Amino acid sequence: MHAFSLRNPAFIASLGRAGSAVNTIVGEVRMVAFAKVPYGFLACDGGLYSVTLYPELFAVLGVTYGGDGETTFAVPNMAGRMVIGSGSGSGFAVGTRGGAAAVTLTTDNLPSHAHTAAFELTQAAVMAAKIAVNDVAGTANLPTNSYLAPMIKTGVVQLSTTTSPVADNYLAGVNASGNASGTITVTANGGANPSPVSVLPPSCFIQYVIAFRGIVPTA
Repeated sequence: MHAFSLRNPAFIASLGRAGSAVNTIVGEVRMVAFAKVPYGFLACDGGLYSVTLYPELFAVLGVTYGGDGETTFAVPNMAGRMVIGSGSGSGFAVGTRGGAAAVTLTTDNLPSHAHTAAFELTQAAVMAAKIAVNDVAGTANLPTNSYLAPMIKTGVVQLSTTTSPVADNYLAGVNASGNASGTITVTANGGANPSPVSVLPPSCFIQYVIAFRGIVPTA
């Protein structure tokens, strides 16, 4: 195996001269448009591998992607995943996993809104009004703190200040209308158990593989 420094200008320049003859880098991830895993590579499927059998790759990856670090280590799991660059300021360290292919929306995801309610009148009613009156002959002629009472003088409305009126007597000819019964219905939209919404963009699914043979990076 060959070692190199990623900061070595001579090595970087050699990449352009050597072209396809340059060896792969241990830990390098490639995309291939077929299902077979090329020689010198492992599928990026999150599998656990032996530290003893793949010492160079373990030296590069460590337990960044899993494993106990003593007998096993894991390779990246790229199944159903997209690649996002890591680094300072991105909020994502190398090996971080996140995101979801689908999400279930809740009321917290919805903007403030209103629903239209429909009222259906099924029965209207006319109700006789009860007004407290007095059965004691009236002696007052001012309405303040007074109750309707029997007349002493014909043709004159009499009032009584007695504090115990007969509240359940009906006053003839006085009716109130407007009470009604009915049903207010607000139509609910959506299902009781909403299905997750896909947030997966249009994609072409191919295979990721990681090299376990080649140049071992030293920096």
